[in-house]
Amino acid sequence: MKITTEQFNKYEAVRESGLTNMFNVRLVSNLSGLTNAQIFYIMKNYKALKDQAKFDNNLQKYKDFIL
Repeated sequence: MKITTEQFNKYEAVRESGLTNMFNVRLVSNLSGLTNAQIFYIMKNYKALKDQAKFDNNLQKYKDFIL
């Protein structure tokens, strides 16, 4: 599965927001717009994806998206 930097950053914005437990995949999906499959893939491959992603340290635009 291919996860884009934007998708990873949306996941990170939800994670950093603290709005939900990340295992509440349904809510994470609603907040981020990611599919359940994408969320599980990110969870399983988090370290590798974070290392390769062009991580956006300014997650505010993604946080605005979820709030």
